[in-house]
Amino acid sequence: MFSDKLKLFNQNKMFEDIVRTYSAKLGYTEQELREIIIEEAKKRLIGEKRETIKSTNPMEASLKDV
Repeated sequence: MFSDKLKLFNQNKMFEDIVRTYSAKLGYTEQELREIIIEEAKKRLIGEKRETIKSTNPMEASLKDV
């Protein structure tokens, strides 16, 4: 049980690290990117069409490219 909680904590920390790292690069606030990623995960779980998370700045790369 302890190891499951530790894994969950580490996964949450990794998610927050990803959000922190890529939000500025893609031109989103951390909250905006967090919500976009969660919505995309939901879509994938129910089998909806996937989308690439793109930068708000046309000169920036998409998340797929970074």
